[in-house]
Amino acid sequence: MARDKELLYQRNLKVHERFRYHRKKNPKWKLNFVIDEVAKEMFITPLTVMRILKQPLAKPVPTQQMMLSFSPEC
Repeated sequence: MARDKELLYQRNLKVHERFRYHRKKNPKWKLNFVIDEVAKEMFITPLTVMRILKQPLAKPVPTQQMMLSFSPEC
């Protein structure tokens, strides 16, 4: 399980992208088939895909640790 919020954001972003891609490519597919296809590609369960799609996609707020890792060294 990814613990870093940035990694979770990147994964969720990819799930949204793949979902839109499959909906556009296969407009006649039922949602369950699209979700199953995304789940197979991302190696996660269909339930996880549904939960990711239900929540709004928001950029994570930078934490103190993230800010320190990106700060230039003196």
